[in-house]
Amino acid sequence: MPQGVVTKIAWGSCANENKPQPILNTIVSKYPDIFIYWGDNVYCDTQYMDEMRNEYSKLSCKNEFQNLISHIPVLAT
Repeated sequence: MPQGVVTKIAWGSCANENKPQPILNTIVSKYPDIFIYWGDNVYCDTQYMDEMRNEYSKLSCKNEFQNLISHIPVLAT
């Protein structure tokens, strides 16, 4: 989590795990104190955890997502 006072918050939603997400690199370049997924961070309407795990795995393998989480604390709703 960020240390001190949080003054710059970035947020996003409606991320499709099956498509590139270059916006995440742009977010990193703006140096926010924290990033919040304010809605869909993957699209997965299911009750089957294996399917959900698979969709989150797609997101976590993306270079732009790895860049985001290595530079900025991330929260998701």
